[in-house]
Amino acid sequence: MATRKDPRCVPRNIAIIACIVVAEPLASTSLIPFVYFMVKGFGYEEAQIGSRVGIITSAFFIAQMIASPLWCLVSDRFGRRIILICGLLGTSLSIILFGFSQSLAWAVATRSLGGFLNGNLPIARTYIGELAKQTGYDLSKVFSVFGFSLALGWVVGPVIGGTFANPVSNLGFYGPGNIFVSFPWLLPCLFSGIFSLCACVVTYCFLNETLERSLSEDPGNPGLTDPLLAQTYDDSATERVYNAIGRSGSQNNMADTQDSIAGVESGNLVKSRISQVAFLISTAFYFTHLILFDELFSLFAASSLRHGTGLSFRPRQIAKALSVAGPSMCTALLIFPWLKTKISFLSLYRLTAIIFVFIYPLFSLLPELGNITDGSQGEPGTSLWTCLLILMVVRYAVLAIGLTSLQVVVGFPCGGVANLRLLTKLLAS
Repeated sequence: MATRKDPRCVPRNIAIIACIVVAEPLASTSLIPFVYFMVKGFGYEEAQIGSRVGIITSAFFIAQMIASPLWCLVSDRFGRRIILICGLLGTSLSIILFGFSQSLAWAVATRSLGGFLNGNLPIARTYIGELAKQTGYDLSKVFSVFGFSLALGWVVGPVIGGTFANPVSNLGFYGPGNIFVSFPWLLPCLFSGIFSLCACVVTYCFLNETLERSLSEDPGNPGLTDPLLAQTYDDSATERVYNAIGRSGSQNNMADTQDSIAGVESGNLVKSRISQVAFLISTAFYFTHLILFDELFSLFAASSLRHGTGLSFRPRQIAKALSVAGPSMCTALLIFPWLKTKISFLSLYRLTAIIFVFIYPLFSLLPELGNITDGSQGEPGTSLWTCLLILMVVRYAVLAIGLTSLQVVVGFPCGGVANLRLLTKLLAS
């Protein structure tokens, strides 16, 4: 029998989960301002940099796509807490090793290691759902921790990456033994790695377990309480059939009754599967464009404004452009509770997908705008910066609302197809 946890523990657990969620965007976004320049330092020509950055990015997500289902399975067997600790340790180790990159092969290997060792986001999401269920907290409110934590990561990550990348040139700081002369991208990676390590210690010391073990400990009933692997069914239609029969009082049509129930359940299962497959396909496209923009923006920003291929930004300018992401997401999440009273979660998700269709083409016009209004010196000017920041604010505000709506939709129980949350994360990878 599951027991209700003390609600007084909820704020502490949510705060720790927030730190865990922050760790992933912090590690990823701190790389964005300098990854273009890192690859350039490996000796590649400008025309080759884009494909090499793409290889580094793909290495992480391919590894994560393979490893996430395995981490979710292990967490269902051994608990959420221990796997979250392992994920934080993996993030810390991999990002610090990435800072020592002096070749493409090393960079790809360390990012792959980061993907293999980290499946924390789907597990953290499940942890929040279990915590809300066990304590009676509002699901949409506790899920909002993801939006705020991601926003915080987007605020801090680019600032760290842009400020501390290549500290010898930018800050005149050589480090002990002149280590940053040999490894100019290590310092921002150290900040991210130390944060993950601190979050790991806090998780180990203070985070409660949420996985109920009463059934899963029974060898004859493995996985019966696995939220990541749960397959639940909507029995409302079946109950309505039983109720109708109960009211009729008939005892002679039991065979017809069983046929009716089977037909209702079969129809519900088909509808559920169709809707879930459609939702998963939509999620795949949704996450694809989110990841493409986040990973390719640094290439676009660092490419030549004079040639019309980019904005001629340096690492600190890239960080400055990305710094509006966090405040935009936080502001959007502040109005999210009001929005959800007017529009359903699914409708909000659909609306954000439509807005993205109109936002992205406008980014491609920025180099032309810069050349017309500000580009006599081949450097970004006021008009370009104004338009860029407006687009970034809108993009990340819409992103926060869309992702939060998606988290809640995936968090609701749904029948017919097992592992919906796991498949969503898999498609995201």
